[in-house]
Amino acid sequence: MWAMEATGIYWKPVWHILDDGEFELVLANAAHVKNVPGRKTDVNDAMWLAELLAHGLIRASFVPDAQTQEMRNLLRTRKQLVREQSSHVLRVQRHSRTPTSNWTRCFPT
Repeated sequence: MWAMEATGIYWKPVWHILDDGEFELVLANAAHVKNVPGRKTDVNDAMWLAELLAHGLIRASFVPDAQTQEMRNLLRTRKQLVREQSSHVLRVQRHSRTPTSNWTRCFPT
């Protein structure tokens, strides 16, 4: 059984390498592990996680399957693109309303 702490996106490549069915993996929420009493420092992280795992004190976080992760990534990307598009539209509208704008000369109606 392997345990790793979920910090940012840095755990994902290691998780995908080890997640071939050969190992039982536990993804520990960093905030939860930090709240468990004991000494947790950067130097002793691995030993601390191993000890918590041995005593059953790590609550496993949910890790979706590969297809669900890919869908989530696509939806996040779409959401960001829609936000950027809206921002550009607002910028163009704001520029077209300024009195010093040469917008009408560029695009006559």
